Amino acid sequence: MAEQTVLVQDDHLQGVVSVVYSGSEENPKGETDHRGMLQLEKICEPQVVFIARPSSPFYETGKARCLQEMEVLTIRVTAKPFYSNLLINRDNFLESGDYAAAALASNEIAARTTDAESSHEERIKAIESFARYLELTEAASAVSFDERQGARVASDDFVEALRHYQEREGLPASGQLDYQTLRQAAELDTGTILFEVLE
Repeated sequence: MAEQTVLVQDDHLQGVVSVVYSGSEENPKGETDHRGMLQLEKICEPQVVFIARPSSPFYETGKARCLQEMEVLTIRVTAKPFYSNLLINRDNFLESGDYAAAALASNEIAARTTDAESSHEERIKAIESFARYLELTEAASAVSFDERQGARVASDDFVEALRHYQEREGLPASGQLDYQTLRQAAELDTGTILFEVLE
């Protein structure tokens, strides 16, 4: 049976001792060593979310989704001051009208938030901010309620506008608000908005 390594790292790619859970905190898998590594007996099921709760109180909890045939599942945990930087930068970007950068920050906050509802809200904020960057008539029209999912999602209008933007910029026209699109629009990378507060 194939084994899998879970690797918990901080934003400087240093290992972080953490308890690792599968699906929810009711299903612990074990604790990583000082390098942030934990061996699992079998490959995780695709789409299962793994959670890492660091032993140190100076880190936020991290999460990552298992994908097909992953031998190493990396979970990123963010030091609390850095998480705070993301929140402050997001608010500053919104206030100054830099909507692409605000969307990038919201997307990063969502990726680092373990609470599913809070993470979803941040993704919606990212969509609404990017809609303003694309100058859609109203940010509210960027989001619609999907009956099947029982949740707010990117509207068809937003997906179409995003595809046009991606095509114009020479990006893969997926209609997904991905990191590559956000980084190019904001002309910033994650490290810049993570490690310092931008004025």
